[in-house]
Amino acid sequence: MKLSWLPGSYMAAVSITDDPDDSSFPKLKAVYDFLMEIDFPVTRAMWVYPKTEYSGTPPIKNDPTAPLLNDPECLQYCKKLHSKGFEICLHGASSGNNDRKRTLDALNFLEEHFEPSPIFICHSKNAENLYWDANTANSPVEKMLLQLYTKNRCFGEIPDSRYFWGDICREKINYIRLYRTRSLNTLAFNPSMPYHDFSKPFVNYWFSATKGYIPKLLSEKNLDELCSENGAGILYQYMHKYVNDDLAIPKQ
Repeated sequence: MKLSWLPGSYMAAVSITDDPDDSSFPKLKAVYDFLMEIDFPVTRAMWVYPKTEYSGTPPIKNDPTAPLLNDPECLQYCKKLHSKGFEICLHGASSGNNDRKRTLDALNFLEEHFEPSPIFICHSKNAENLYWDANTANSPVEKMLLQLYTKNRCFGEIPDSRYFWGDICREKINYIRLYRTRSLNTLAFNPSMPYHDFSKPFVNYWFSATKGYIPKLLSEKNLDELCSENGAGILYQYMHKYVNDDLAIPKQ
């Protein structure tokens, strides 16, 4: 018996998950007007609120910009996208650390204005991220090596932390992105996805994604290979980077 995940007679699949970091509303609109025009719905990760803390512990004093869902103009545009089949998910409540209440408020906001999304995209070093940085590893040696690489701490799975929301995540979120590859065929890189890690019980399932430049990733050669492998490419993108300063999208 052969297990087939592809619907109908399709040979392969490509999807896009779009990260909001350092974007603007005009560039968001330029990209998504184009995506609506060609009928290519994607998953757009969003923040709801402006940050009240910097991201990370210790804090990293960066200030990424992005349109926010609590802005009426942005909210109405994202509702239009959602009506056209685009998925709106959270990139955290804000670009900074978010305590339990703020994370829950953001999830409730999303459910009120759209519908619950099964996907959550962790942002950078946010303290509420679950099993992040060194805690992605299971073995003590791997954790030690990762801790030498990053001094950051995340606490989303720690019950006595004010950033804890693991029980809420398990109830409301099905999938969290973790590892990334440069290969178009994300499924070949991570054939078990979506997968559950029993040592990380607050996350139902993890998935991987492909990082790279769309015109190169979706070359004719790569697409032919993807079809021959019956593969799936989950592209992790910053779509606003494809928009020029004059808000035009290059032909390529």
